[in-house]
Order: sequence, then structure tokens, then C-alpha cells
Amino acid sequence: MKVIKRNGREQKFDLDKIKISIERASDDTKIPLTRSDSENISKKIEKDILRDYKEFINYTQIRKVVEKNLVKEGFEKIAEAYKNI
Repeated sequence: MKVIKRNGREQKFDLDKIKISIERASDDTKIPLTRSDSENISKKIEKDILRDYKEFINYTQIRKVVEKNLVKEGFEKIAEAYKNI
């Protein structure tokens, strides 16, 4: 799967980048995520993305999937901080 970046370039999908962004948002809110929380949320995000997008996804679509999953798992404040990263 390819990600279409803001500048229009394509890049291979990398779940680790999403994990890092979620961890930054967690740090910004001072709400710690356990390793288990991080792994569970990341797996759900990856599952949603692979299910709904086959070849390409753009950065705004990724952000929506991440935010939706954070809220769904009860991390509303982290989702809000993620929006600002």
C-alpha cells in the first residue's frame, strides 16, 4: 500500500510512523499509553486501513482512521492532541 503525502509524493505505508505519532500525542497530553494499548490501537488502525483502502491512502484518511480508533478505545484527549501534531 502507498501513502500519498501532503506534497503529492508516494511512500510505502509504515505503521511505525503512526505508532510514533500516537506516542507523541500521548506524551503531549501526559496520558501514558501502555505498550499493550499502543499495540492494540495500532493493530486496529492497520486492520481498518487495509480493509478500507487497497492500493492508496492519503494522509488525511490515515489521520481520520487514527483519530476514530483512539476515540473508540477511550483516548479522546490523545485523539485531540494527535489532531494538532
